[in-house]
Amino acid sequence: MEKKWWLRYLGSFSVDPGKLSVNESLAYAAEILNEPGNLLLFFPQGNLESVHIRTIQCQDGISQIVPQITGKCQLLWSSNIGEYFESLLPSVYFNMLDCGTAEDFDFDRFKQDINRHHRESLKKSVRFTVEED
Repeated sequence: MEKKWWLRYLGSFSVDPGKLSVNESLAYAAEILNEPGNLLLFFPQGNLESVHIRTIQCQDGISQIVPQITGKCQLLWSSNIGEYFESLLPSVYFNMLDCGTAEDFDFDRFKQDINRHHRESLKKSVRFTVEED
């Protein structure tokens, strides 16, 4: 948030894992999602990373937010892949994955599903050499 200070004007807030306010921030995120019509953009890896990484390392913040959601809440993952290829302007491919609802959330399954989906999204959008997992 210090580097992208303008995000606060879009309703953005940070969760600092090293501070005592982390529980308050996670509860606030769940409170936002309890109200129908609200949207929360969440980076489960805890920071902004390149879209070209192959494995997404999720922090456990989302596993603390989702159980606090009392209303119906759909969880979506989007792997957004931008590529220039031969063009001066990039093309961006939005690859969505339905991760179910907050009621049937399983953190381990979530991590596996988004990583599988992200690798498949990269394969569809970008030519790269095959690596062993």
